[in-house]
Amino acid sequence: MLALPCTYDTENRARSRGRPCVTLWKKAAVFLVLLSSFSRTRNSGFVYVDALSAANRSNMKVVVVGLNGALQKRFVLPEGSNLIPGNVHRAASIQEGVGGKGQDVAVALSCCGVAPNEVCLAQFVGGGPGGDQVLKLLEDKTDPALTVRTTSAMRTCTTIVGSACSTELVEPSGIIEPAEMDQMTKQIDTLLSTSSTSDKSFCGALCIMGSMPPGCAPETYSNLYKKLATDENCITLIDSVIGLEPLLTAMAASKSSQSAENSCLKLNAAELAKLANVKTSGEEADGVTVKELKASVKGFLETFEHATPALNYLAITDGKHPGHLVHLTTDTDNGEPFQIYKMDVANLMNDEEPRTLFPIGAGDTVAGGTLAMWRSLQ
Repeated sequence: MLALPCTYDTENRARSRGRPCVTLWKKAAVFLVLLSSFSRTRNSGFVYVDALSAANRSNMKVVVVGLNGALQKRFVLPEGSNLIPGNVHRAASIQEGVGGKGQDVAVALSCCGVAPNEVCLAQFVGGGPGGDQVLKLLEDKTDPALTVRTTSAMRTCTTIVGSACSTELVEPSGIIEPAEMDQMTKQIDTLLSTSSTSDKSFCGALCIMGSMPPGCAPETYSNLYKKLATDENCITLIDSVIGLEPLLTAMAASKSSQSAENSCLKLNAAELAKLANVKTSGEEADGVTVKELKASVKGFLETFEHATPALNYLAITDGKHPGHLVHLTTDTDNGEPFQIYKMDVANLMNDEEPRTLFPIGAGDTVAGGTLAMWRSLQ
């Protein structure tokens, strides 16, 4: 259930309130109820993670780090036709929205009912009409306090949608200048200085998404984590393998023996196998076997020594195949330092008329729905 296709059209979502996104959120509730039921302290039984206490809830924000945004366009081919290389294609329609993993999460949070003033999107937005359009599409979904405009132009990503498959064209990102990174740091410091909480934190949930544009140092995510996740109960959801080693090191250093179980790394099975140096028997679209999955989890924990102290969960998607929730704990009956739970893929079409669902942004929507549900459990 962790990798579901969804519509990806900001304009249509505004009209329909994002029904596929909301449906996904309901399905994600199953995942998060399971996840939250494992959250425990050392001295007591099962408890919910106290990430947003009643006293601080109104002051705490969801911060989504999405440094590599884009303007997303869909070039929809006429019904019954598909992309043929070398041919001239005329679109039946052109659709436009935001692109980038962090931006997708922000839209998903909005569809799940999280108020715009509760979501800060840390992003670099390129100059020119493309950047202006992205800001316009996001203006009613996020707080712009952590948005930095750049001198480079906004990239555009285009999905060519055929009847049988889609083709994604991804433009390169512009280079982030040191002064632009410094500006983001200053804007974070401004929010910290104006926070009304006792420990001067403002981030109750942190979501780190995707790749980084050129110009960002490998330790960028770890540096942002250390500045943003100052509350010891801050929920942290990571959907990126970029700069993972320094990020896990920073997360492990911030944990204590009494820390709540509030950190999760979301990645797909192919990424996990690659990180763990595990060779799979088929292609990525074929999915992984249970044996390969277990070997990948073990290999990942051995390769990244800070993963176990830093993380409580792995949320593993596998395309159209079942996903898995891995609880990293020594409290198991199998002798392994983890427990794996299978999550079947939900059918979003069982209560709707047949229609095309676009897979671009599906995994990001899972991250957004998961974060919204996790947050709502507090």
